[in-house]
Amino acid sequence: MNPEDEIRRTLSTAARALAADHGLDVYALAGLLPLLGHGDSQDRPEGAGAMTLSGLGELHQSLLADGHRRQRGVHYTPDAVAETLVERALEGVDVELPLICDPSCGGGVFLLAAARLLRGNGIDPIEIVSVLAGIDIDPIAVDVTRTVLTLWAATEGIKGDDLERVAAMLTESIVVGDALLETWPRDTNLDVVIGNPPFGGQLASNTVRDAASKDAARAVMGKPGGYTDTAGLFVIRALDAVKPGGLVVLVQPASLLGARDAGTVRERVIERGDLEELWLAGEQFFGAAVHVCAPVIRRKSIAPAEPDLVETPTMVSIGIDRTIVAVIDSKRFDAIGSWGSAAAASVGVPLLDLGGCERLSKWAHTTAGFRDEFYSLVPFLSECDPAEPPTVGHPRVITSGLIEAARHSWGLKSTRIAGTQFNAPVLDVEGLRTWCAVAGNKSRIGPLIDLRSSPKLLVATQSRIVEVVVDNDGTHWPAVPVLSVHLHDEFDDDDHRWLVAAALMAPPACAWAAERTGGTALTPTALKLSARQLADLPMPTRIDEWSVGAQHLRKVATAANAEEARVQLFAAGQALTAAHDLEPADADADAVMRWWAARAKCADLLD
Repeated sequence: MNPEDEIRRTLSTAARALAADHGLDVYALAGLLPLLGHGDSQDRPEGAGAMTLSGLGELHQSLLADGHRRQRGVHYTPDAVAETLVERALEGVDVELPLICDPSCGGGVFLLAAARLLRGNGIDPIEIVSVLAGIDIDPIAVDVTRTVLTLWAATEGIKGDDLERVAAMLTESIVVGDALLETWPRDTNLDVVIGNPPFGGQLASNTVRDAASKDAARAVMGKPGGYTDTAGLFVIRALDAVKPGGLVVLVQPASLLGARDAGTVRERVIERGDLEELWLAGEQFFGAAVHVCAPVIRRKSIAPAEPDLVETPTMVSIGIDRTIVAVIDSKRFDAIGSWGSAAAASVGVPLLDLGGCERLSKWAHTTAGFRDEFYSLVPFLSECDPAEPPTVGHPRVITSGLIEAARHSWGLKSTRIAGTQFNAPVLDVEGLRTWCAVAGNKSRIGPLIDLRSSPKLLVATQSRIVEVVVDNDGTHWPAVPVLSVHLHDEFDDDDHRWLVAAALMAPPACAWAAERTGGTALTPTALKLSARQLADLPMPTRIDEWSVGAQHLRKVATAANAEEARVQLFAAGQALTAAHDLEPADADADAVMRWWAARAKCADLLD
């Protein structure tokens, strides 16, 4: 038996058990639902008796091979998430019986949630089924959705000819197809598009688009899809599928909020719709590595000849109960160039206005490593004795994971570079320089060797606050993706380096950074600044408090133990908050200091 037949057999057996548990005539239903005809009526999978209707779709996903799920970007949606988003979508339409479509219907969890909600409003089950539509590229998923909705109708008292009519309607409205290439059921006339489309980031080899998918992306976007996640393409396509005034609510990777590669999707949304709400899960419902959101978009009724002067604020909500944590106007989104403010607000980041400050670019220039630099270094890495200072020409290699607040843990903890574990990695700079000089060895690192070997600041990425190490003698080498800050000649001395380090680690600056990087890091509470964003970071305005903060940071770097370092870091945070002219009595000052102290693990030192 091939794997597909085995999956159908298992699903059929489970569906038969499910129907029997609801007191339904399995043999009569088998004539209406082809999926029921693949199993053995005597078999009963373990646990099938406790299965819910939506559990049939979850079972289907569990039967798929891991590689298949990853390649297709399939993540089963928990009932609670589907119910929350369906409730939000249906409360936003002004018709009693809206036309609803899920363009990646999977096991039918969203359509089932919609059916139940409409039934709770007193609507007849047959009328409800008549407004449900779906499409999926997987024929088995389509069979599961049809089966689940037919069984739901049967549990609502529909039987005989009426149940046969329900099954026939679902055969017409729940169809197999590629939603990015083919026409949807009731296309262009839908009131609501809702669902959890496949995720497909284009940097991972197992989800990169094939030729047909590239054609689909081009058709949807009107240009090559580039690195746009496949889920974002569904948002753009859905805006064509709904009628003016209709709603699009599709689960998306949280990277939609801030990633540069999602910029086209955000632009299309603003051009063609009003972003009424951004819902963030607030926890990982979809697996250990997947953080999700769902924009609630209302398609504009008409395309205005001029920009709409009326602001449409966006609510930011989190969790199953859709707790509102912020209301953000479009000007704020425009100012930071993304929807990162929503991601930041969802994890408690205070949203500050620091527009009148000088920027880091006045004091220094910033650089980032790049992929070929990373691989060029690998042959020239070696271990050294952490108890001895590295020899001349062999700087310590500092990874992001080794950078802490004003200090580093090189030689104290191990780090992994290019798959190899190091305890105290150093770089043979002269060996690298010689290699770069050989004709045919192509790398952009050659002209940057002297710059990387000069005094600088090293800034971590994927950190909870901005974390900086001061390298006064040029003996630290930044491993990709560590950022480097090189002060302009007129400021390039020890005192100014510590002032700049203090400015980067100031609590208001950290909040500023968290807002601008919202949705781009590996976790919702991490920061992932680019070199360009770092150059635009706002500097403090009050030099006396700024200097005090820098002095405390120096003491962090030389502290005899972790507790002393923590106390000095907290004192630095207080001084640097004041340096941004946020007085201690100011609500913003208090909020940002409390937020920063929690992330810096010194909240217990607050009054």
